[in-house]
Amino acid sequence: MIETPSQRLAVAELAIYALFSLLGIFNFIKHGRHGWLGWFFFLAFCLLRLTGQGMSINSSSSSAAIVSSIGISALILAVLGITHECSKYTKNYKKQVEWAVIIFLHVVVSTGIILVAIGGSHLSDPAEDPKKSQNLMEGGYILVLLGLLLVTGYIIATWRILPSAHQAGGAHASSAQAKTMALAVICTLPFIYARVIFGVVSAFKILTDPSLSPFNGSFVVKLVPMSLMQIFAALILVVGGLLTRNIASKKAYEPERPELLLSHF
Repeated sequence: MIETPSQRLAVAELAIYALFSLLGIFNFIKHGRHGWLGWFFFLAFCLLRLTGQGMSINSSSSSAAIVSSIGISALILAVLGITHECSKYTKNYKKQVEWAVIIFLHVVVSTGIILVAIGGSHLSDPAEDPKKSQNLMEGGYILVLLGLLLVTGYIIATWRILPSAHQAGGAHASSAQAKTMALAVICTLPFIYARVIFGVVSAFKILTDPSLSPFNGSFVVKLVPMSLMQIFAALILVVGGLLTRNIASKKAYEPERPELLLSHF
């Protein structure tokens, strides 16, 4: 039975992320193989939120909160993957370098969130040392924040080499759409940073200020940094994906051949 504000919030999120999942599947299909990585992690993020909120309706255990909390890593990896999709529509795309960067960033973010999950699960176990559990969460969230900073650097570097709509022109419409998608990614960053920074603060305060705990904190904590920040970020990604849904069907960036350049004179 739905009685508490937290349960009502969970039900609302189930509806929101069910819709996001359907739109994410649409974007996964429309964006083609270049977009599979990013939209796969977006769908993984939606699935984690659906699972966590579904569990929280009928249970107040920390397991539901842990599942929901690790969703931020999937959101960061979705942003990373979508930026990687954008980079494929630039003239400077280098496959080996790009994949080396992507794999390294995946390892950093994934390692951080694994530490957070282990620390969170141990924290709810009376047999475990709470201070050691807190240290794991602190280290994990700092690693996630470091990973987000590195991902931000990758996003900025990709944005700088993407041609604008005027530069790309009609013959290279996919490059212009990639710029639009990259702009959507940039717009998600303030919300993702707010969520991660809250995670860092809560990890350091979880033993002294339980109200900030992502597991059993106040409703405001669950509503604003835990829910709304991620909903806004996911919404921006979905809208950006829909606006650029035809990116795979348009011509990618290709340097003009010398004979075509001469024809302009």
